[in-house]
Amino acid sequence: MDWTKEPEESKVYPATHHFRVIGDETFDAQTLHEICKEYDLRAPVEAGNASSGGKYRSYQVSVHFPDRATHHRFHNAVKAAKGVKVVL
Repeated sequence: MDWTKEPEESKVYPATHHFRVIGDETFDAQTLHEICKEYDLRAPVEAGNASSGGKYRSYQVSVHFPDRATHHRFHNAVKAAKGVKVVL
């Protein structure tokens, strides 16, 4: 397999992807809820763990994507939200 090329889209999509979003204290979870309204959620946004000092909190969500472009649009929207530190 050639790992330098993206896989053929028809072999990857449609697909459901699971995300963990880590935000700092400036991140408003309502922003994530608003972003998700435009997509096909397969599991709702759920609050996860918080850091011991309370500065960071994680959230999980599962989204079904029909194609790579939609996947990238979602990922970029979440990354651009105020206070988001990591999108896994």
